[in-house]
Amino acid sequence: MATTTGPKPALPYPEQDKLGPLGIKTSAIHDAAALRNALLRAFEAAAQEAKDAVGAVDKSAASAVHDSRKALRRARAILGLMAGALPKSERRAVKGALQEARR
Repeated sequence: MATTTGPKPALPYPEQDKLGPLGIKTSAIHDAAALRNALLRAFEAAAQEAKDAVGAVDKSAASAVHDSRKALRRARAILGLMAGALPKSERRAVKGALQEARR
């Protein structure tokens, strides 16, 4: 007894509409200088949040540790976005500083 497969049912909308453009890395900020500035501001904000969280250790130690780790994780993610634009020595230095701050 053979089974036949019919055509696949059509999706209500194309796949790329669900996920965005597939295989294309684009930025919402098209100007390279503006993108660089936005990433640097985000990195500085994450570093400041980590400092603020450590300063708030008197209020709640658990909350301070959680918030500082969260901010450092965000800073590492931003560093990963900028990694291709940084020289290897600078990238290693910043990564090492973030790892040291985590301890």
